[in-house]
Amino acid sequence: MNEHLEAITDLVEEVAAKNHLTIVHYHGEQADVLDARSVNLAPMLHQADRVRMLLGKKVFYLPEAYRRLGGDLVGVFPNLRTNAGTDYAATQLGGVAVASPAVAKFIGISNNTNVASVLNTATNTTTSRICWGTAQATDGAASTSRGEYTALGLARAAATYAHTTGVSSYSQTITFTATSAITAAQAAGLFDAGTQNTGTLFVESIFTPTTLANTDQLSIAWTINI
Repeated sequence: MNEHLEAITDLVEEVAAKNHLTIVHYHGEQADVLDARSVNLAPMLHQADRVRMLLGKKVFYLPEAYRRLGGDLVGVFPNLRTNAGTDYAATQLGGVAVASPAVAKFIGISNNTNVASVLNTATNTTTSRICWGTAQATDGAASTSRGEYTALGLARAAATYAHTTGVSSYSQTITFTATSAITAAQAAGLFDAGTQNTGTLFVESIFTPTTLANTDQLSIAWTINI
């Protein structure tokens, strides 16, 4: 069996390295010092769990690690780079780069129920896509018309950047602390501007609907493959 696993190791590593979003729900304020440490562990544990799945076993390592750190792993989800995000990356890497702070380091949250779309933008208000252009200062039932939270502890904010020399990926991590009950947060966007309804939507992702109580924390670790 070991030789069979060795034969597919490169495939497992490639899957584990793809762009993804790790979401952890902390019940109460517990995540203050955990994000940087846990985001470094996540890819390794994610890969180990994929090997377990290939052997017909249940996922264990990543959920157990976050449980020991006081949180519940909501899941690890793929992200989608938008058309605007593709153009943004090309300009930053090969064209006329825009100086900081116009780097994609700001994370926004919504409970819009639409799927991710390459056509989406930071100013979209069309209800067939996530409405990042609509400000949502109060909580409400998740729906296709819901916009980006601008209050209640989930307003768009700057994430913490991390990159290891020579590694072909980097991360943006942030922890939001709810200041009120939040109904089914389930969409995240990574932007190059800190104000709602502005800037470029680089990537967006849908995750398992997560309901937050007052003071609960939502920890997001966004891994971008270069």
